[in-house]
Amino acid sequence: MSKFIEAVKQIRNTRIGQERNMYPYVKTIFEALGHSSKNILVDTASESGSGIPDLYILASMQIKINNKTKMSEWLVCEVKDEPDAFTTAPKREKIFSEKAKYISLDTSYFVMIDPTCLIIRPIIMRSQKEFDMSNDIVIKWSDVEENGKEWFINHAMLIHVDNSGANGPLKSFRNGDEFSIASIDLTIDEPSAPAHTRKRHEYVRNDFYSAIRKSTEMLQSSCLEALEQLRPDIENLDDILQEFGSNYGDGYTLELSPFFLRGKTLSAETAKQHDEDVEKIRKEIFKNPSIGKLALLWLPEFKKRVGKVEFAKKDLTYELFATETANLILARILLLRFFEDHGFFGEKRYICNGGVKAFQEMRNYFDLSYTKLLKDVYDKAKSIYFNVFDEMELDWIFGTNNEQLSLAIELSLMYLSRFNFQTVKGDILTGIYDRFMSGNKRKRMGEYFTPPSVARYMIDRININAQSKIYDPSCGSGTFPIEVFEKIAGETITSGVGDYDLAENTLKNIAANDLNPFSAMLTQIQLLWHLLPLKEELATRGFPRLRVSEKHNSLIPAGLGVQALFAEIDKDKYDAVLGNPPYVRPERSDQELPREAQEFYKKDITPSKNLFTLFIYRALKSWCKPNGEGTLAFVVPLSLCDNNTNSPLRELFQIDKRWRIREIVDMEAISDKVFDASVNPIIFIADTKI
Repeated sequence: MSKFIEAVKQIRNTRIGQERNMYPYVKTIFEALGHSSKNILVDTASESGSGIPDLYILASMQIKINNKTKMSEWLVCEVKDEPDAFTTAPKREKIFSEKAKYISLDTSYFVMIDPTCLIIRPIIMRSQKEFDMSNDIVIKWSDVEENGKEWFINHAMLIHVDNSGANGPLKSFRNGDEFSIASIDLTIDEPSAPAHTRKRHEYVRNDFYSAIRKSTEMLQSSCLEALEQLRPDIENLDDILQEFGSNYGDGYTLELSPFFLRGKTLSAETAKQHDEDVEKIRKEIFKNPSIGKLALLWLPEFKKRVGKVEFAKKDLTYELFATETANLILARILLLRFFEDHGFFGEKRYICNGGVKAFQEMRNYFDLSYTKLLKDVYDKAKSIYFNVFDEMELDWIFGTNNEQLSLAIELSLMYLSRFNFQTVKGDILTGIYDRFMSGNKRKRMGEYFTPPSVARYMIDRININAQSKIYDPSCGSGTFPIEVFEKIAGETITSGVGDYDLAENTLKNIAANDLNPFSAMLTQIQLLWHLLPLKEELATRGFPRLRVSEKHNSLIPAGLGVQALFAEIDKDKYDAVLGNPPYVRPERSDQELPREAQEFYKKDITPSKNLFTLFIYRALKSWCKPNGEGTLAFVVPLSLCDNNTNSPLRELFQIDKRWRIREIVDMEAISDKVFDASVNPIIFIADTKI
């Protein structure tokens, strides 16, 4: 008798109380389907942290995270020793509702085994609303014993190793599967909903956040791999330009669009060689224009903006650049999914089913990366809202065909295609940027973001209304502008009472800026998310203008030659200036203020590297309305109150001085978040004096 048939007999003969005795035989059944013994885990804690299923099978989605191939829980199996435990639909549903917690993002099948039968249930996610009983495959052990191993394999082919991992759901996604597209509703029901409905919505949120986290992890790792792969090309172009500079003067002029390169000093004798060298460099650059821009324009500008970012003596500049690139890809994908599900592209979908299926033929024939698909869809989306899809420094990915980056994009598209973005309402987007980067990684990068609950507290304390003009001069991911919009208009719009005019008038009064173009971009994207309930009016009137500027140092007054939007924002007067300004953040610490800007601060304080003190001074002097009409509310370090270098600023708040302190609040007193003890942040609220 074969080992397989012996395993079937032992499963059939299991008596109540002998469930654990079934596990080795169940494992033999899965080995007969081609699965490696090392990938069949019995009574082991799942990697997703959801508990200990009876058995699950690991499979690879072929993606590497930090150069290590990730294995995922492709199949979850529940075993019962009671005969007929799974033979009826009600029995299956009871067990499934209890054990669905073991299902992770990559789980494709939930298998139920008792001494009578084996049930194969195809699933999308644990949070899908309904499971069609007719899709359950029921295989009786008596039939297996009678017909043999090959018969069983033929009837259980769905869970064969050949259909596992990337050969399963990803293959269906590429082929234009519509069953799973937008199948998971994210709407949150009323508290009075039945317990099982509330439980499903808990799964919905967790699945959505899991998709965000996993996509983030994949994209960040693969962007860094792709960037490191390009490092030799980047360094080669840098070396070529350095040699050109040494030959023809370091003050050479370089323009990429249109291409122009000319040395600083030329003579008749060197002119011919100069022109030949220029042509060689032009050819080298335009082998791949995106990499040329990356090496000679985008990466140098990024390094200039952030300075040298180090952690434990390791240069993190490339890692930070890759991280911001990945986060922008994900933020744009989320916005595109909103556009698709709200009908902004008509009946077509570009980054799931129809669009992905159509892309496959071109991809296979021309050996294209999914970065090509993103570029084409970005160009399409520019007609809806140009600013957030226009080319920027983080779009260097269009010059790479890195396989892991392409796969990371494809998997992210697949995971996010499952959610119905028409149903993203309520607070499910609150603080979503926190899902893009872990706290430890953010700290390493010098990034600090305010919890939305703290922003809401600050907004409530300053009593803003629909007519209030608000400015955040260092907006980060947009927490303060978003929470201001939500307070004045967002909740009303979500409930169906507010209209386009309310949104437009509210946005006219909200301004933001950040030196980091990614942060400014993310602020705009998140504001756009909150406008999508107005899709009918947006389709006819377009999106309202967003007053969010980028790449400008808010500490430098606008009179020193800046773009029009920042000049408009900077010269305006506001009822309140809110935010979490940089302390001594790496992206600004190495930048010297121009002499004219230093003179602006020297009148009252010292232009030090305690950047938050300069932001406080600028806010109250330049942006807040005078005569008691303007208020400042910032998150700042406690050192404002006791550091000697900050004493000139503190003097301006003393009795009969220029400004008045209204309130100082320990953030830990109003939030359950754990804050960096080295910073010890406080909320500082002050007014211009009457």
